[in-house]
Amino acid sequence: TATYVTTQFYNALASGDITHIIGAIKQLFAHVPYQLHMSTEKFYHALFQMACTAANIKAQSEYSTSHGRIDLILDLPKFLYVIEIKFNESAEIALKQIK
Repeated sequence: TATYVTTQFYNALASGDITHIIGAIKQLFAHVPYQLHMSTEKFYHALFQMACTAANIKAQSEYSTSHGRIDLILDLPKFLYVIEIKFNESAEIALKQIK
């Protein structure tokens, strides 16, 4: 059910366990039928934002700084996540942009 998936997503982020977080994200995205899939970064950004909202995670999209925008900032009790979403680009590019 949707409640179970969003609870798993919240618990993964709250735990800080990256393997658990990646698994939860894959589980969320697996619920999107291929007919609805769009091959764009903003599609995944919107899905991620909505998943956070559904999981009651304080999330801010397109956070503006003096150097640009951060795709998402997630604020959980023990962790603050800075998320840079990339589609068909490397993690290294995302990390460079975050830095």
